[in-house]
Amino acid sequence: MTRADRIHPRFDVRLSATVRSGGLAVDGTVENVGAGGVFFVSEHLELVLGEGAAVEVELRPQAPLARVTRAGEVVRDERYFDGERVVRALAVRFLTPIELADVGLGDPPDRAGVAESADA
Repeated sequence: MTRADRIHPRFDVRLSATVRSGGLAVDGTVENVGAGGVFFVSEHLELVLGEGAAVEVELRPQAPLARVTRAGEVVRDERYFDGERVVRALAVRFLTPIELADVGLGDPPDRAGVAESADA
């Protein structure tokens, strides 16, 4: 999927997150988020879910915001070198969109200091 094909723009963030699938739970970081999905990275290299895998993503924004949990589907599963280390990365499409204000971003026209991303 290219940036032009995306319905929901993504914004660069660093949010703690957990991805769950079956009995597996892996902690990591969301590097970008949009109403329709996230780009999740983890140092847990053995995590191999594959495209189409059903997952649940729990985002943990800074207090006082509450955790946000959404069901989703893996649209890309890859390993890559992020400049410091090799990580496992998942592009996840949510089954139902989130409100960006719930993760501290507000509506895209009102956001300040948050860069739009080309990932996932």
